[in-house]
Amino acid sequence: MPRPDERWQPVPGWGAYEVSDRGAARSLPRILANGRPHGGQLLRQRPDRKGYLTVTLSDGRRRRTVRVHILVMAAFAPPPPAGKTQVRHLNDNPADNRWPQNLAWGDQGDQEADKARQRRRRGLNGKGKKDRKILKQAVASRALEAVPQVSPAKPSDQGFRRVSAGSHRPCNRPRHRAATGPGAP
Repeated sequence: MPRPDERWQPVPGWGAYEVSDRGAARSLPRILANGRPHGGQLLRQRPDRKGYLTVTLSDGRRRRTVRVHILVMAAFAPPPPAGKTQVRHLNDNPADNRWPQNLAWGDQGDQEADKARQRRRRGLNGKGKKDRKILKQAVASRALEAVPQVSPAKPSDQGFRRVSAGSHRPCNRPRHRAATGPGAP
């Protein structure tokens, strides 16, 4: 439902649609080529794989799925400064498409700085993948410390490895071979 303080502007290049400064998109009432009335309703927004909200626009000849933040910036923001052609989400929430509170023009350097800030906020200081691996190992080791360690005697502890259900044979690893070979205790 549109809010009273919400401003609407036409979507450039798509005459039958408007976008608001709060990130909503709607179609305008119109008569289709076959004479049927159509439109006049808010468009359903769906997140893409990265979490950005998208809408599908159509004018009869073409059909496009477009990210809402790009439509908002095209309708409300002044043209981007030279070299600043990417849209940034200032609060790092890709579903928050309010202008000017959360959207701004930027470049790849600004985007990388935003990513670094997000990692710091989440406790990942270096490269994301490596830090997530370290974080996962730390959590796993803490979980293991909390569980008392009980080591039952099993064939793998005695230098054997499991081949199939119920059968065992000596392990071929050199460090195990010495423990299971002739003269082993």
